[in-house]
Amino acid sequence: MSEQELEPQSQQDNEGSESDGWLARLIGVLVRLFLVAILGIALGFGLYLGVPALVQAWTEPVEANSARIEQLEEELARLQDRQQEAIESLSNRVAWTGRTNDGPAREPVRAELPNQRTGAGSDIYPGSA
Repeated sequence: MSEQELEPQSQQDNEGSESDGWLARLIGVLVRLFLVAILGIALGFGLYLGVPALVQAWTEPVEANSARIEQLEEELARLQDRQQEAIESLSNRVAWTGRTNDGPAREPVRAELPNQRTGAGSDIYPGSA
């Protein structure tokens, strides 16, 4: 075989490899494009389902805590009102008995009641019966 016989055959191989290379590159580009599209769809679907789930997972505890804080604030306000009523009641008792710092003290309430003790309490206070 001479060189001339080899050249035409190599030219034919080059022409075939060029067309095969172009087709291989086109298939490679299409496969990559398909994979990127699949990846994009999967990412979009994940975001579509994941973001609301994350928001719900983050906001539910915050809302529950806010509701609990409001409930505790209402309970605290009720307890403060009850405490204020108790303080006013005690201050009214002190004012009624005359034990204030503004004027002379009155006799204790015990002195105004009759000194008769009978029944179960008589053994506790001997001489008062």
